[in-house]
Amino acid sequence: TQLLCSVNCNAHTLYANDRSSLAPVGIAVYLQGSAFNHSCVPSAEFCNVGTSLTVRSLRRVQRGEEITVSYVPTTMNLKERRRCLEGQYKFVCACARCVAEGVS
Repeated sequence: TQLLCSVNCNAHTLYANDRSSLAPVGIAVYLQGSAFNHSCVPSAEFCNVGTSLTVRSLRRVQRGEEITVSYVPTTMNLKERRRCLEGQYKFVCACARCVAEGVS
């Protein structure tokens, strides 16, 4: 049970190497990739080349700033993001974007 929960919360989707297809081809668990925290305004994203996971910066990161990734598509609205994050990852996001969108 613990292994299945770990895979559910820490698996990364692998995509075909050709950029013409965004269809997933599998999943993998990477110890270092599992250490990144979530933000709905991420500073980085995961990419895979074959079975290797890489992290690519999306913007300039300030010294001392935490590097975050989004666990869900950033195109989702607040309700969709919260539903996905609570359902799969068991937490309510309180990042700056969620707080701002929750107030308006």
